[in-house]
Amino acid sequence: MYWNEQASSIWVEVGSIHFSILTGRIFLRDVSYYSSNQTIKIVKGQVQWRYWIRRPTSEDDIGYLRGGEDPRSSHSQCRIQMSIQGIEWSVYNRTAAFDSIISQMEAKNPSHPASRSSERRHSSHKVSRQASSTPSYPPSALKSLRMPHGIQKAIAWIKRQLPSLDPKDLLPLGIEITKGVITCGNNSTRNLLIAEFSRSEGTFGLVGAKSKLDLYKQSLSMKFQQAVIRYVDNENYTDLMTSMGKIVHNHIIQHSSFNQPSSYLPYRPFMTLWKRLRLLNFAKKYTLYCRDIRAMQKQGSTKNRKNTQDEFPPIGADFLHLEYAIERRILETPLFELSYFFDVAGEVPALENCHENVGAETIDIGNGDVAPEWGFDIIIHGGVLRYGPWADRQRAELQRVFFPPTYHDGEVTTSLKPGDKRLWTAMRVFVELRDNTVLHIPFREASKDWQWDVQSDLPQKSRVREATAIHVTVGDRSSISYTLPMVTGPAGYRPVLEVHLDAVVITSSLNDIQMVTSESCRIHCEMPTPLKWNEERKWPIALSLRQPVLYLIRDHINMFIDLGKDWTTGPPSDYQRFIPMIYAFEITLHHYELNVYVNDHNIIDKPLLRDENALFTLQGTYFNLMTDILSNEFRPECTTIPFVIDVPDSSLNLSLPRWNINALHAPRGGNNLANIQSLHVAGSYQYFAETRPDYVEQLKLRFDLRDVAFKNLGWSIRYFMVFRENYLGSFTHFVTLYEYLDRRKKKQPLGDPITSKYRPGKSNMLQTEMQVFIQGGTVIMPAGLPGYSSTREEDDSGIGDCLIMTLPNLQLQFRMHDHYM
Repeated sequence: MYWNEQASSIWVEVGSIHFSILTGRIFLRDVSYYSSNQTIKIVKGQVQWRYWIRRPTSEDDIGYLRGGEDPRSSHSQCRIQMSIQGIEWSVYNRTAAFDSIISQMEAKNPSHPASRSSERRHSSHKVSRQASSTPSYPPSALKSLRMPHGIQKAIAWIKRQLPSLDPKDLLPLGIEITKGVITCGNNSTRNLLIAEFSRSEGTFGLVGAKSKLDLYKQSLSMKFQQAVIRYVDNENYTDLMTSMGKIVHNHIIQHSSFNQPSSYLPYRPFMTLWKRLRLLNFAKKYTLYCRDIRAMQKQGSTKNRKNTQDEFPPIGADFLHLEYAIERRILETPLFELSYFFDVAGEVPALENCHENVGAETIDIGNGDVAPEWGFDIIIHGGVLRYGPWADRQRAELQRVFFPPTYHDGEVTTSLKPGDKRLWTAMRVFVELRDNTVLHIPFREASKDWQWDVQSDLPQKSRVREATAIHVTVGDRSSISYTLPMVTGPAGYRPVLEVHLDAVVITSSLNDIQMVTSESCRIHCEMPTPLKWNEERKWPIALSLRQPVLYLIRDHINMFIDLGKDWTTGPPSDYQRFIPMIYAFEITLHHYELNVYVNDHNIIDKPLLRDENALFTLQGTYFNLMTDILSNEFRPECTTIPFVIDVPDSSLNLSLPRWNINALHAPRGGNNLANIQSLHVAGSYQYFAETRPDYVEQLKLRFDLRDVAFKNLGWSIRYFMVFRENYLGSFTHFVTLYEYLDRRKKKQPLGDPITSKYRPGKSNMLQTEMQVFIQGGTVIMPAGLPGYSSTREEDDSGIGDCLIMTLPNLQLQFRMHDHYM
């Protein structure tokens, strides 16, 4: 069956159909649906009317997944049951988004009359939030399948001939699917996003709306077993959509009198132009040309890999563009629950019947009551999520295809009047994580690229370079909430992301050290978007950890720097599409414990045992870090990142391994070296976009300390020097005891390979300026070896014999770089 409705034409094929009146069953086989946006294929399916069920599923039994579990599996009690075996849903286009962009451009050019196609677009689609004051409506599963005008008239005539029957009386609808695949992407995306599941079951029905002004709530609840979401290499990839569009546009201008880019043709004149210039053949030739080039590149890389005996990546590869931190399986979970719901909106009541309670909406547009609900509820059971910089770059590519940026100014949503249809003010997405969920973040290590270039003389442990990874494990009942406003005010709109994680444990592939263990983690992110599309915007991102315990080595700091570099790697934007951004980060720690290792030569053999390591421990009740990542200038020569740290009421302890002689008289919690009532750090880091001999990067630090009491144990000064070597000196890379002894045996350098990893012209000189201001300082120098303990057991005076030196004010200033200090 083919329905020709110009751009909205669809094609439906049915292999066979069978009716069974006695069993109330319609059996279908080999069903295919084609449109300009999607394709649906069903191997085998049936729709059954189980008229013998006396008590079908009620509204209370449907219960979508929001806010709790549904212990009843009520889909089997639905009178209408739909069963599908083998379904494939391919989504490759979203014409509504591009129609909306064209409508916005036509509205800005009133000199060009509106075409018939634009009138069709306005009648069949809702304009996006930024295009007009009318917000986007939640799509219905039935409305997404367009029906030709003639078929609609025929259905309307049949309805008039039949007795009055409300289709809602047939609900709820039971759904059961065996083996399904959903594919997103087209030939302009390098990778396809594929979601698979072995079995799914659920219900679609109607429940009561939250507001009495709305008619009812449509609810679709599904449970997917053995769900997997992954990226697959697109063998049919041709080129980016924008590149292909430019090539076709230039071809039209060169071979036709159509040379006005601001003109938009209706469907029929465009088809005439399409056939006259043979654009389909031109696009096919370009597609085959791109595929041949890609096949030759793959063949060449395969030969090179065979010649190097499966060595990947090859020595001397360009790691700025080479991707080796690829994880294609994004999500794996034994059970994935999804609930999609939205209220069918009613009308705005008269002013005297309006309620003052408008709910949690930040913008009141005159709905008269709580706004209609629209959103998703998702529950992931025991999931494993693999998402890193490479996966995020593929996500951005797919997002540009299905949700293209409009680069268009928005308009304030007009207030509703009595009698108007109520509007959805926000779309809400709530994700709940059941059981333990693991987040795996793979990324490239730019700091170790020197080991894989042609100048390196270090023996390689493996011919295959593996990606570094950070593992984040969160406990049961963690949640993620995202709210996207559908209406705009004078200041634009403000999406909000809330993340609540419990029992957080962060580890890495570097070693067995648990970098962070925290009782809970809270992330609050606001993404304000002004009406003007290229106006500067500031996104505050707040992270809060409760009772965190941190173990940090210098390799962890390098690892986070590499993660930031990999995540921000990508082609720069052009000036016409540049959006100035400021990311305001705030990190808060409550009742924290920060541990750093001060072992000799940075030997860490058993990192999890305190009795085997020398540790500096900074403890306190509150730690606050604020910094702004500036991206509000287009390709600046240099960038300055300011930051501020506030640490009140903190203490510094030193714990030693049990074999150390100074640990004999140490307290159980370690030697308390300093108590600081107030610590304030203000600094900035300035770096350049390019590498030049006359560029000097600046790190400025100012420490303001107040009411400091320092216990100056003579032997403890040595550990401050070790700290300097392990984190700022020549032993910044940790080694195990076996590796250390092996280096001594082979007479290799014990510290960092500074000479081996130096590459001229790869980095700028770094200059550090440090200022220390102390007000109200006290230095305590014990006379006896035990320190504060008294030399006589009967004397419990506390500090024992010591020398106390008071410093009302102390100022220190350091300046150092590659040549001098």
